[in-house]
Amino acid sequence: MCLSVGYNPDKKGCQGEIVNSTGQSDFLLPRTQLIRTCDLRRLRRVISREAEPIRYSLRGADQTSYVEVTKLELSTSKLFGLHFDASLEAEITPTQNFEFYFVGAGNLTVLNQESQCTLHVGEGVVYFPGDIAVHRWEPGSQALALFLEKRLLETLVTGFYRLDARLLSERISPLSYASGLYRSIFNLIMQISMETEQAGRCSRELDGGLEQLLHSSCALLIEQILNQRYASLGMQQAPHYLKRCVDYIVEHLADDIRLDELSELSQVSPRTIQYAFHKYFKQSPKEFICHTKLSRVREELLKANPKDMTVTKIATQWGFFHASNFARNYSALFGEYPSDTLHSSRPNLNLSKVVV
Repeated sequence: MCLSVGYNPDKKGCQGEIVNSTGQSDFLLPRTQLIRTCDLRRLRRVISREAEPIRYSLRGADQTSYVEVTKLELSTSKLFGLHFDASLEAEITPTQNFEFYFVGAGNLTVLNQESQCTLHVGEGVVYFPGDIAVHRWEPGSQALALFLEKRLLETLVTGFYRLDARLLSERISPLSYASGLYRSIFNLIMQISMETEQAGRCSRELDGGLEQLLHSSCALLIEQILNQRYASLGMQQAPHYLKRCVDYIVEHLADDIRLDELSELSQVSPRTIQYAFHKYFKQSPKEFICHTKLSRVREELLKANPKDMTVTKIATQWGFFHASNFARNYSALFGEYPSDTLHSSRPNLNLSKVVV
């Protein structure tokens, strides 16, 4: 698909277009204006309130430049349109949710401690909870930003926390319109936006089927990225004894697993095992076991009914007998207390509706 970009400032709100070879519009920003300002402190307050608390630290624009943000609020997710009149830099603090960015005009340079890449029109990037990055926007840049709650996708993504997700968040994963899943997500967003605009209805009144399909497609894309990031850890080249240790940990996770036990199993020294875990997982065997157990606890909390299940019961099943230590470790890893997870709302989504 050949893509070109145009911007019409005369229309209400902010509307950007990616036009395909047939002349049809492929890219629409939401028209409901949230804010248009050159006051970056005011912008930060609005973004923090609408998206995530204290999420942005913006700098780099002069007193005459402006940023325009438009909004489309769905039942369980939010879609924002972004237009930057001048060069702008945004520091993204550790994210609480999943965030998808789609570039509609200009270029976006994304940086973190590990890597840097430039996204062009038709490309995008996805952030996992806990990710940190810097966005550098060119003058005239436009983008769509989709925010999905962490719990929403966790219930759909198979084994999202089978491995500490923070290990998988260091490399930037650019998304291309050539990807079938990415294209499906983008087209669903455009369809939802157009139906809302054309019908003149509140987006909350739309048939929930499209939004469910969007969530399910995003979950499949997250799974795809997780598989790619897991492969990038180099586990295919990991020593056989490390793989054996990991398999043993997973199979006996409810037990009290000791380092000398792993050493005897793998026929290598405890020091060698510790070195391998730090090299491939960037944590000690003890931390790996603890995080994996906490992940299992979270999986069960997300599925449990708070009317007939308690946090203590699930935690003790996985070997956490000290409530305060467990709650502290759980909160440090997932950004919320286990009781909050147990009592969180659970969306009724159907993966079988996904067609890609």
